[in-house]
Amino acid sequence: MKKNLGNKKEQGIARILIYPEKKKYIGVCLDFDIVEEAESKEEAINQIKEATRGYIINAWKNKLDDSLLNRHAAEKYWKIYQEYSRFIAVKNEDRVRKITPQIQASSLFSLPISDFMGSRDLCMNNC
Repeated sequence: MKKNLGNKKEQGIARILIYPEKKKYIGVCLDFDIVEEAESKEEAINQIKEATRGYIINAWKNKLDDSLLNRHAAEKYWKIYQEYSRFIAVKNEDRVRKITPQIQASSLFSLPISDFMGSRDLCMNNC
């Protein structure tokens, strides 16, 4: 499992995993230990992005320690991340059939921390 230990307020990556669980979707920011639950995949994506954005902005505005940007999610989420990463990498059809439907319906994306740091967000109290 590749855990990012180099996130800083000025730079870094927020890895986000979206996966179905029962009749809901779970959104997890793997690098900040943020978890959101929603009725749809799109809603889960929006909620986890917004929670991640707020977390980063709070760390920046309050000059909090960069270690808060390196709080890793629980092991169970990293296992789903690993399974999904293997699923993406698999090219052999027989091996794809062994992947669970949950993993096949998952999504994974990475966003640069700088993407969350738009000037509108940073000027709220200082402009």
